[in-house]
Amino acid sequence: MAALWESGGNDGQRGVARLIAKADGSMPVSLFINYKEDNINGNQALVAVHKNFFVADGEQGENQIVTIYRIKEISIEKEIKIVLSKFNRCFNGQWEEPLVHNLRFLADAVKQKLSALDCRQPYYVFAPYPPRRK
Repeated sequence: MAALWESGGNDGQRGVARLIAKADGSMPVSLFINYKEDNINGNQALVAVHKNFFVADGEQGENQIVTIYRIKEISIEKEIKIVLSKFNRCFNGQWEEPLVHNLRFLADAVKQKLSALDCRQPYYVFAPYPPRRK
């Protein structure tokens, strides 16, 4: 099984984020959520991925850039190899191609996560179980 981490947040100077969506653009169910208190802007939710899922990477500094990739191929031999193909890119609010309707929530979630100061939680997954209470 291949998996990627939803990760990221903003440290006050720069934001980075990675979110994953199913092939129809909807939120996946995570395999694991890292609820550790010291997990600031780190790996927050482990998501099993399949061919045609979407991966959205974003960065925010002087400019905000969001790139959405489609998983083109997954091979599992000695190592897991995930091949991504660029689907669309946004530079400071301008998409290269009109954004497909079913990816609007994913794109909005990436932008929100890029601005989330000291982010400790996932933004675009369903939790497999509720968080533990202290």
